[in-house]
Amino acid sequence: MAYTYSRILSRLKRSWLAPVVGGLASSVPSRWVRKPAILDRDHVCLFVTYAPDGKIPAHALFHARSWAEAGFKVNLTVILDQLENFTASEKLAFAAGVLLRANQGYDFGAWAATIAQLPDLRKASLLCIANDSVYGPFNNFSAMIDRISKTDADMIGLTESYEVTRHFQSYIMLFRQTALRHPSFVKFWRNVRTGGRSFVIENYELKLLLGMEKAGLRALALYPTVEKGPNPTLMFWRELIAAGFPFLKVQLLRDNPLQLDLTGWDALVRERGFDPGLIRDHLKIQI
Repeated sequence: MAYTYSRILSRLKRSWLAPVVGGLASSVPSRWVRKPAILDRDHVCLFVTYAPDGKIPAHALFHARSWAEAGFKVNLTVILDQLENFTASEKLAFAAGVLLRANQGYDFGAWAATIAQLPDLRKASLLCIANDSVYGPFNNFSAMIDRISKTDADMIGLTESYEVTRHFQSYIMLFRQTALRHPSFVKFWRNVRTGGRSFVIENYELKLLLGMEKAGLRALALYPTVEKGPNPTLMFWRELIAAGFPFLKVQLLRDNPLQLDLTGWDALVRERGFDPGLIRDHLKIQI
């Protein structure tokens, strides 16, 4: 059965059990390995990755490092089942900051907690929040960064989904200083709570874009799709790559929930300068 937000939410409504909602995301146990210094006009990327058995997946390191090479100060928030089960290595030298966090609250909880612990983020001219749910970036990543620099939107998403309600897909979103200092942005992240997956999707991923626009902030999707169907990164993955989208969703290759023809995916990413071996190695772990 295909995984969709609408199915998750409909199952939730039919359930006798209320969604599990915990405390504020900022209250989840965490520990700094090193804390980044954020200066005026910095570009910052808050990258969240899950490290099973204390090891960050190679594709996630490649992705996070790419933001550093693009001029962003990268803070890695590493999600662990046990905080003590992690040893920093030279592979993390590119990261300006490393925060270890217990596995609660999903990515929105991790972003919210990191934002809460970095008050100097308001100095940044551009903030990216990203996670390890995509493979890439491909060799046209610099073209994407250039497009971002040329837009004056307050909030930038890569792809826009209309499933359940219009929203930016949350694997990568960016915010300019006008958004970072806006009361609606501050209030949204300050009030993020831990909870089950359905709770996080319904209350945070599906509401962030509409809340920011309601507050008067301007939003732009860099890679809009012609059809307003569900999850464009799954349905229109070939079209997006042809349009210069430099990523491929992990869920597409791991689960293929829409049962699409994935023939030639490896040649496609290789043509764009990305090693398909990183994907195969990760899928061996995930399957």
